[in-house]
Amino acid sequence: MVMNPADVGTRPDVRSTGWPDNITNEALYALGKQAIQEARGTEKHIHTRERWCGIAVPQTATVWADVASLVPYIAVTGAVVFGGAIQIIGTDDMPALTDHTRYDSHRILVTDMENVTPWIMRLIWGSGTVGDAEAAGQFSDIMIMATSPGPPIRPQGVPVDVLMPRLISGLDKLWAKVKNATNLDEIEFFIGTHEYDDPI
Repeated sequence: MVMNPADVGTRPDVRSTGWPDNITNEALYALGKQAIQEARGTEKHIHTRERWCGIAVPQTATVWADVASLVPYIAVTGAVVFGGAIQIIGTDDMPALTDHTRYDSHRILVTDMENVTPWIMRLIWGSGTVGDAEAAGQFSDIMIMATSPGPPIRPQGVPVDVLMPRLISGLDKLWAKVKNATNLDEIEFFIGTHEYDDPI
């Protein structure tokens, strides 16, 4: 049975088709299509173009980042609690590449930190407020450590991978906050992005 891709809806629950004895052609086609889409998305994530951002100077209500900037973001910790969230990607920052509709933050590069004890960086995303997004669990946490106790203190010096979903360019914003044991210490960093020209 040959089907038009437009006729295939969401991925079926193969358990309801009696897998593996009674699975239908339609279910097999839908599963194959889904697998191809996911493989294509993964391949594009690995081989797409990369942009690095620093803070926009000055930031506005919708422009928070500057592509290819040498001015880092600076986040401040509380005392064993997260400090305040800072603005990373605004609604007018993406797309940086024409006709691209999605983006994600794939890596961060820490360039300076004020102590060698462990840090947690939280990246938060959403279309509303940072508080609502964090309450909804829309964040990823990244552990960061210095490679040398100093002086001077040496940050990791290589980008740290980030896991997060693809966001909608022009709609979804990105924030960051950090936690460390020493109140009001600072960490400086840049953020790398990938962009995509399809919704996969």
